[in-house]
Amino acid sequence: SSGGGGGGGGVASAFSSLASSIMISGGLQSKPKPGMSVEQANATRLFCLEVLLSWQGIEIDGQSEKPAVNAVDAMGCTALHYASGAGLRECCSKLIARGAIVTVVNKAQETPCDVAGSGMHAELADGLEARMIFTTDAAAAEWLGT
Repeated sequence: SSGGGGGGGGVASAFSSLASSIMISGGLQSKPKPGMSVEQANATRLFCLEVLLSWQGIEIDGQSEKPAVNAVDAMGCTALHYASGAGLRECCSKLIARGAIVTVVNKAQETPCDVAGSGMHAELADGLEARMIFTTDAAAAEWLGT
């Protein structure tokens, strides 16, 4: 898989697995490592996501493989589902800026917006909903910081 592709093997599944691990690790559990503030933990998650997103495979015939931001795991979740469920607004913004699809529905029939709402992240859910409805609206993009 390449670029914005879906599931599959190789880099796509590796990205999905690593990204979900970053988002879940402390994010959904809401407990950062001892001695680390929530802000520090979230900044670390954002940094790790940026490192993953900057990865580029070797160039072959003028093209190189890049992380598939819309790769799904066994539950049909993308990295955006996990970031929104953890309330990681900046991670959501980065993923959307890299082409994450806001309307992807997981096996539980939830979009990232639904997951954010279920995770008690109403403000983020509102922003994702605006992004779903007004995909060409600059105000919705600006609201999310993308």
